[in-house]
Amino acid sequence: MPKFYCKKMKQIALFSFILTAHSLLAQMIPVPFERRVKNADCIALAHVAEQQSYWDANHANIWTRTVFEVRAYLKGASSQQLIATISPGGVVENEAQTTCPTEYFNKNMDYLLILEANNTLVDDKKYRNSHPQVAQRRVYASFQGTLPYDGRFYYDAMAESQVSEADLFNRLKTMYGLTATTPDGASYAIRKAAVLLPPSGTITSITDGSGSLPATGFVAGTIEAANELIINGTGFGATAGSVQFKTANNGNAASFISTLTSDIIAWSATQIRVKIPTLGATGTLNVLDNTAALVASTTITIKWAEINVETNFSGFSSSTRQQNHLSNRNGSGGYSFQYSSQISGGSTFSTDMAAQTAFLRSLSTWRCNTLVNYGISGTTSAGYLSDNISAVMYDNTLPDGALGVCTYRSSGSSSGGCTLYNTTWYLKEMDIQIRPTPGTGFTWNFTTGAPSGAQYDFESVMSHEIGHGHGLGHINNSTLMMHYSIFNGSAKRTLGADEIAAGSYKISQSTGTNCVTSILPMTTISMSSCTILPIELLDFSGKQAKNEIKLTWTTASERDNKGFELEGSWDGKTFAAIGFVKGQGTTTQQHTYDFTDTPPQYFGDIVYYRLRQINFDETASLSKILSFTFGKTTDWQVFPNPTKTDVVLQSNQDIKGTVVVELTDLLGRTLGSSIYEGISVKSGIHQNVENLPNGLYFIKISSDNTVLFTKRIVKN
Repeated sequence: MPKFYCKKMKQIALFSFILTAHSLLAQMIPVPFERRVKNADCIALAHVAEQQSYWDANHANIWTRTVFEVRAYLKGASSQQLIATISPGGVVENEAQTTCPTEYFNKNMDYLLILEANNTLVDDKKYRNSHPQVAQRRVYASFQGTLPYDGRFYYDAMAESQVSEADLFNRLKTMYGLTATTPDGASYAIRKAAVLLPPSGTITSITDGSGSLPATGFVAGTIEAANELIINGTGFGATAGSVQFKTANNGNAASFISTLTSDIIAWSATQIRVKIPTLGATGTLNVLDNTAALVASTTITIKWAEINVETNFSGFSSSTRQQNHLSNRNGSGGYSFQYSSQISGGSTFSTDMAAQTAFLRSLSTWRCNTLVNYGISGTTSAGYLSDNISAVMYDNTLPDGALGVCTYRSSGSSSGGCTLYNTTWYLKEMDIQIRPTPGTGFTWNFTTGAPSGAQYDFESVMSHEIGHGHGLGHINNSTLMMHYSIFNGSAKRTLGADEIAAGSYKISQSTGTNCVTSILPMTTISMSSCTILPIELLDFSGKQAKNEIKLTWTTASERDNKGFELEGSWDGKTFAAIGFVKGQGTTTQQHTYDFTDTPPQYFGDIVYYRLRQINFDETASLSKILSFTFGKTTDWQVFPNPTKTDVVLQSNQDIKGTVVVELTDLLGRTLGSSIYEGISVKSGIHQNVENLPNGLYFIKISSDNTVLFTKRIVKN
């Protein structure tokens, strides 16, 4: 959005589309314009028309479809008047997903879109059925593939560069042979730059509300009544307009975020009181009147930002900012990250000890500064999807320019005594994706030493992504960890005072009771146990011989290592101690340990093992999970999954005797059970879940006191 508005645009009401994927929860590096043009399947000049969020076909992720009216094609020409982009993140009823990097579009604004091929994997199927002729495409290199046009210039996101339409289109023609044609095949008429109008009013001062947090200075994204911005001046008009803030997403000079209608507390000709949106950041502040004409400008410094949900759920008359809380999701007061065993680019995070060690240093940074209850609980086969598992994974399919991505998944509830304005949203899970290598010619620095010019600092990027999982947005201060970008050869491993204040505020809002009794508040950790100091584990493996499993592991060094507690499990989720092996304390010498277990012999059992390494101060860390199969495993199926009403459990072989079907929640609490005598499991067992709230559950089948099968199911 421009700093000044032209006559041509004066009568157009510009307002922002709302995406919960607002905050770019990623650190980015610039992608050269030439590479974007070369790799694009389609380049189009288009005008934003409408927007809608939806679940993909597998109910794995929320996406937002933005439909554009095409003015011209420069690559991949078509006769179609409409084109659609599909961006990760959005809000569907009481489910929200903040995924980044992503694109942010202002309604009634033109963009040069650099696009990938028509995407039929994660597209909006309903829209595809009703508009089969409209291509739905991902934007290439995320927001770097969108160049907004303000009536005078196009702006390139990461470069702070600006160029006129004539210069940009001539460059595309001269360097790449691309000419602009309208959908009907005519030559596109390049527009002249609009004439600017000067501001009509003045801003004399800006102050924060009495009792705001912090005591002085501005913060973005909160719902605190006192955290308001008071703008004093003249010429604002008697009818409310809007206030624009520089976005914290990128360096784009034309990238602004406007206040929601619900952000405006009071408006008069001489004073405006507003809430600052999550994307609001240090830089230019614009006041627009109710015709979208510029009234006045000033600059503002915003200390930190909180990620929240902007939606009309539940019962709000318009899109309204609602606070996201941290909660007790793992039964131990907080959240447990799991290392993904998925292979990407030839690398697997669950077996990369150097990456895990750097990640734990990042986790300790936040734990020791805000006492946030984040920990580690082994490995998972899960990846980037809504499954109530906070996975950390390698992913070489991230958008060009993205080093790491955090996806923040939350859910809202108004049951249990809530009123309109205390609907409770809470973080269900966060998935962190990071590139196996940061890019051609670069490597990761996993050590505590400074990165070289050919390296990006892994700990810094992970600390940034964990900060997003903590609920913090970007800030426009390049010296701090929560800035949107990082450079090769640099490290940002220490939290600034404002970042600590932001995290502490989030904790203070998340540890109290709320109106939804089923959402347990987070409990903080103690300072004495805030540091996660893992041993340097080189290997953890096992060999199966008849009824015995011999587990072996090797350490390269140890620090304050009390020893190893061996843990076993029948489902890979609920573990119990089965033995203990004393450690070496502190040593720089390599040492090998072993432990032999004889697990109970159950029909179809898969036995899981992991190590819990315990320090002398009783802090602990977990290893990856190993699994071994005993006996002949019954082939079970559960369908449909996800389900709205009931599920069918079916086996490829019948079971004699009593069959017990038990349904539990994530904390292992039994919600109901059914007993069947003489039933054919080949024909299928129907289990009704219609009365359960939407969410994730476990369904377990037992016979003769032996657990045969456990499966996660999703009720939606």
